[in-house]
Amino acid sequence: MKTRTFWIIVAIALTLDVRAAEAQCAPSVTPTSVSVPQTATTGSLSVIAGTNCTWTAVSNDSWITVTSATGSGIGSVTYSVAANTTGATRIGTMTVAGKTVTLTQSATGCPSTVTPTSVSVPQIGSTGSSLSVVSGTQCTWTAVSNVSWITVTSATGSGIGQVNYTVAANSTGVTRVGTMTVAGQTVTITEAGSGCSASVTPTSVSVPMVGSTSSLSVTSGTSCTWSAFSNVAWITVTSATGSGIGQVNYTVAANSTGVDRTGTMTVGGQTVTFTQSGTGCGVSVTPTSVTVPSIGSTSSLSVTTGTSCTWSAVSNVGWITVTSATGSGIGQVNYTVAANSTGVDRTGTITVGGQTVTFTQAASSCTYSVTPLSANVAANGGASAVSVTSGTQCSWTAVSNVAWISVTSATGSGIGQANYTVANNTGAARSGTLTVAGQTVTVTQAAGTTPPTSPANLRIIR
Repeated sequence: MKTRTFWIIVAIALTLDVRAAEAQCAPSVTPTSVSVPQTATTGSLSVIAGTNCTWTAVSNDSWITVTSATGSGIGSVTYSVAANTTGATRIGTMTVAGKTVTLTQSATGCPSTVTPTSVSVPQIGSTGSSLSVVSGTQCTWTAVSNVSWITVTSATGSGIGQVNYTVAANSTGVTRVGTMTVAGQTVTITEAGSGCSASVTPTSVSVPMVGSTSSLSVTSGTSCTWSAFSNVAWITVTSATGSGIGQVNYTVAANSTGVDRTGTMTVGGQTVTFTQSGTGCGVSVTPTSVTVPSIGSTSSLSVTTGTSCTWSAVSNVGWITVTSATGSGIGQVNYTVAANSTGVDRTGTITVGGQTVTFTQAASSCTYSVTPLSANVAANGGASAVSVTSGTQCSWTAVSNVAWISVTSATGSGIGQANYTVANNTGAARSGTLTVAGQTVTVTQAAGTTPPTSPANLRIIR
């Protein structure tokens, strides 16, 4: 029994010694919860353990670095924390001497850097240009143009990225400045002006001897003004000033000198040369196309040619009459157009000085006149007719509306007649109608006489 009691006492003594050693090495870590600013920073923790007790420290997150990882007894753990660029609060941990230490780091907010913030662009504009944006990885940003001539082509992003934009060509003639707002930052775009040189088209013009009225195109900056003036008496500028893109209207007088001539205009500082023929007897007729109402008209055409040039005018259709057939130099042709009774539109021409003038005349409507609109017919009936008058190409029909009137010529056109017959009437007076060319013709027929009937018992003695 004594032997057994001895071994129990030894075991209890050994257990108590181990537990005492463990209690002696129980570490204490201070603090176990740390708040860290968003900027990069360093710090330390206190560790208390038995003098013969060793301990270690390790980071559990990449943005926390332990700079003193081991120790024994009483000591400290130093660490560093990277700046928080995520744009959101984050939490990480370290394990120190078996204890968990929690680090909470505040968010950066979302400040952004834009590069560059000032850009110079040539007058021709630019495409495919971009700006760099740097912000927190969880920070979103936008870009917007503040002027119409700058277009943002990638308007949103987050973290590190870029903004693409295009700048239109500057046609104002002066330097211009516009801005974009990118991630809350102002980016200034300065675009060179085009200057105010003018482009004129054409710069060389050939004019017939009879003269002409036409125009030139002018292109310059939208803020650039220009003027035009003739350098010779026979060219007249009718719109002398403008700005930006426009045109210069002018008139060249007929050349009655008999020789070619050259003159110039100055438009926006550019010289435009006019060469006008002086030979031959070309004729200009105005207008060359005439629209005439169906009732006809009397009017005239203007004729322009050299002062020594004669011309003549002739109608090519019967319904147009030329009343002044010859002339010379500058003059006019008088004409008369007859009313159009055909019922359809028609086109005809006259020839003036070798030039063709086309006349288009509207048709008269196909109105109809029917005569007479009423007729009285004897009891024994008979044949009769009504007259129809309309345009030569206007067709018409005739139809009876009662059985005792028969139409014998049911269709026609222009001027004609509708023939009909009335049957013998053996009864009371009667009235019926015909519809002829849309008109109602009323026929009234006298009553017929009925022969007397013989009595049934009448006997004739011879």
